[in-house]
Amino acid sequence: MSFYKFARGIGRAYLRIFYRLDVRGLENIPLEGPVVLSANHVSNIDPVMIGCSIDRVVHYMAKSELFRCKYNAKILGWLNAFPVKRGSNDRTALKKSIEILSQGGVLGIFPEGARRHDGIIGKGHPGAAFVALKTDAKIVPIGIVSAFKLYKPVYLNIGNPISLEQYKDERTSTEIVNKVTEHLMERIREQVAEIKAELQETDK
Repeated sequence: MSFYKFARGIGRAYLRIFYRLDVRGLENIPLEGPVVLSANHVSNIDPVMIGCSIDRVVHYMAKSELFRCKYNAKILGWLNAFPVKRGSNDRTALKKSIEILSQGGVLGIFPEGARRHDGIIGKGHPGAAFVALKTDAKIVPIGIVSAFKLYKPVYLNIGNPISLEQYKDERTSTEIVNKVTEHLMERIREQVAEIKAELQETDK
């Protein structure tokens, strides 16, 4: 058993016990082929939660500061994370992302770029759309809703994949990347709104 699978098993047990993880739409994640998982970002445990929820191995970008300690760097490497320099056009990270997807892997990206504690989903950065367009990957929008307090439920709402087939024969222009990014963020907002509407109905 790999370290990743071992850690995923421990993480699943922890999340179900202490956070009452509730996952919707697992059937929307393709069983094979390149996939970009894109979600709103509200907590440090978001990558763990998504990675533990699906059976496919997820690769994540992690801020380069986390790799300064060699022990952290080793563990993150075992978990298939790789560094990215935030606030800059990190070509090395982009190249690694495209490599993962070109090999049919799964990449996790939070397009907002940073955590939002106010519950508002911000503007998306173009990275997720760019690497998906470059590799013909499908983008799966995910909405996360939770207070992230012990014993309070965490909802993961996985939407239908966004197909980029219509752009397959077109050059990856800034206009297309921005268009896909806007559509992706709207789909993430829809996934979040769906859960919040359900919770409001339950509270009535």
